[in-house]
This record gives sequence, C-alpha cells and structure tokens, in this order.
Amino acid sequence: MEKLIYSKYSNERSPRFSLRTDILEQDGVRSVRKTPAGKEGEEHVASLAKWGETLEKGFKDSPFVCNKCALEGKSVVLEYVSGETLEERLDSLLKQGEKEEAEKLLTGYLAEIEKIYKGTVFEKTEAFTKVFGETVFFREMECADVTDIDMVCQNLVLTNPPVVLDYEWTFDFPVPGKFVLYRVIHYYIHSNPMREVIDEEEIYRKFGITPCMCRQFEKMESSFQKYITDGHIPMRDMFTAMSPGAMWIQEKYAQLQAENRELKDEIKKKNYLIREMKNTKIWKMYRKYRKVVERK
Repeated sequence: MEKLIYSKYSNERSPRFSLRTDILEQDGVRSVRKTPAGKEGEEHVASLAKWGETLEKGFKDSPFVCNKCALEGKSVVLEYVSGETLEERLDSLLKQGEKEEAEKLLTGYLAEIEKIYKGTVFEKTEAFTKVFGETVFFREMECADVTDIDMVCQNLVLTNPPVVLDYEWTFDFPVPGKFVLYRVIHYYIHSNPMREVIDEEEIYRKFGITPCMCRQFEKMESSFQKYITDGHIPMRDMFTAMSPGAMWIQEKYAQLQAENRELKDEIKKKNYLIREMKNTKIWKMYRKYRKVVERK
C-alpha cells in the first residue's frame, strides 16, 4: 500500500504553475509525485517529462544526469534521490573553515554549467521578453537551445553521477548561459550570511560576468518572479503590498548619529577656517575699513 510521507503545496504562484509535491513510499521504495493544483496547471506539470528527456541530451557531455521522470495520468513521478546536495557540501566546507575548497568546488560546478549553455549566439525573442522582460546586453552572449535556469546548488545531489533533482523552470527559447551562472552564485551566497565569506565579485569576474550584466540579470530575475506569480501576491510579499512602510528605529538612530557627527566635523572645519581668516592681513585691513565706514 502506498504511504504518504510528505506533501508540499507550491501555490503562491499563478494557477498555471501551482502544484502539489508528494513524497510517497511503497514496499520500502520512495518516489516523488508532482500533481497540478488545478486544471490550469496540467500543461506545466506534464511538460516536466518532456524537459527531462530534452535536457538529458543536452547533458550528454557533462557529468550530470536528470532525475528520471514519467508521466502518470495528470501527474509526473520522479525518482526519490537521497544523498548530500552541493549546497550541503559547500556549507560543510565553510563550517570547517575550508573557504578555498568551497570556492574551488563551486567554480568547478559553474565551469561545467558554462560548457552546457553555450554554442549559440543569444538573440532576444518575444517569448524571452514575455518571461524575462526587456534587457540590453552590450556584449555578445552565448546560449543553448534549451535552458534549465534553476540549476542552483540545492538542486544537485552529489551521487555518482550527480543528479539534477528538478528542472521545472526549463525554457526552449534562447536564454543567456551566464544568467544560469548568476542565479547559482547569487542564490547560494545570499541565502545565508555564513556564505558571504566567499568572494562573489571574484567569481563573477572569473566567468566574465560584469557588474552591468549583473544589473540586467537582476532585472531578468525580477521579471521572472512576476511571470511565475502573474499578479498573485505571495505571503512573503504581503507586508510590502499592504503596509505603507516601516522604519527600523535602531538603524534610523544610527544613521542620524552618523549624520550628526559629520555635521559637527564640518562645523569644526569651518570655525577653524574662520579663525585662520581673521588672522590674515586682509581681514585686519577690512576690519579697519569697516570701522571708518561705520563712523561716517
């Protein structure tokens, strides 16, 4: 008999992308089932099986394989892959003080991704703009025919060979390969303050990602999140949407103190300049002239 171990609803999205993920167990074997939350989400869930087959071909010269996926009715069933994720391995290295080893492992992963998503010159399409918005790149960008933009560190299990767990956000129009690298770097480093010891700027430089590109990729990510939600406001954004704003007293107080110190320093400098000026011959002559004028 099939037993439900875990269930998670991904419903802070547009109905087109809302689904339920279940971890099931039968006869000691676990599996993962993804089911659309409603009729509108059926196409999105069904596409996972297609993306699995397509990406497997794209990964043929890489160390990675896709998690196996099969269509069952309106759901898809994936293998339950157990093991340490790349995110967990990197975190473990950082906790042991092995920053250089963590950076080496991360850049190695990025280098393998870079090999996958290149070979074709990126050209903006209507489908791209619909998902990622208007972008302007001042350098030629490379891409592949099909792109899984969500190859973040928590999505790779370090089995032999390493398995890409989920490929829900895959697109068959041109997407710059460097955007995939940007998301891996950004979401790993900025999801936990402990990880900020990693030299983010140096990694970007190593892969030719300029500050200008980062700004464009940030806009792309913002547009992508809006595309996913499609007007639906996720719980995490409700405070911003409903509140007129908030003032963090401690931060504001520290800011005012800093401004006050700057003003005091500026006043000291000006008072010093005034004293110096009053000791000049020109100032003394001016004072004498003023006295003569005032007597008249």
